Amino acid sequence: SSFSQIKELVAGLRGSVSSLSSVAFLLAMLFYLYAVMGVLIFGTNDPFFFGELHWALLTLFTMCSLDKWYELMLISRDGCDQHDYPMHRSLTERGPKLCSRPHAHGDMVVAYYFSFVFLSSYVMLTLIVGVVTQAMHAQRKRAEYKREKAKDIEAVQRQYDISDENLLKYSEAYDVISNQEH
Repeated sequence: SSFSQIKELVAGLRGSVSSLSSVAFLLAMLFYLYAVMGVLIFGTNDPFFFGELHWALLTLFTMCSLDKWYELMLISRDGCDQHDYPMHRSLTERGPKLCSRPHAHGDMVVAYYFSFVFLSSYVMLTLIVGVVTQAMHAQRKRAEYKREKAKDIEAVQRQYDISDENLLKYSEAYDVISNQEH
């Protein structure tokens, strides 16, 4: 019984792959859009996190997990020189300081950060859970239908005394009839 439940679970997850790929595409587009905006808006103030597109994407991934997004927002809001964030110190003692052109963007950055955190963490997570739940529900319905079909076949087999050799022929006929009904 537990094996059949695991089998149903795997089949349900397999059934959700196409829908999950659509959600993954939406998430990738969201990340790309916000990364480009982050580079354009915050790149000069915060070159460590938003100086280049790949660093902005990595920063957004960190923010999506709700890690350090508030500190990043403060750096963008007040300017990189106002916060002693460890990553903004010089990478080497003699190397250039990363916060070379501080610029305070003010409270408008709150909309950028809040909207990204909300969309990436809550909306996308809800979409993923919804897609998987819907696929699991559909798989459970298919499994219930197959169990009912098996009970019907057994009842017909007993009622009309059909041998096991002929059962396959009748089962195939039942499948054809059932598929025409659905």
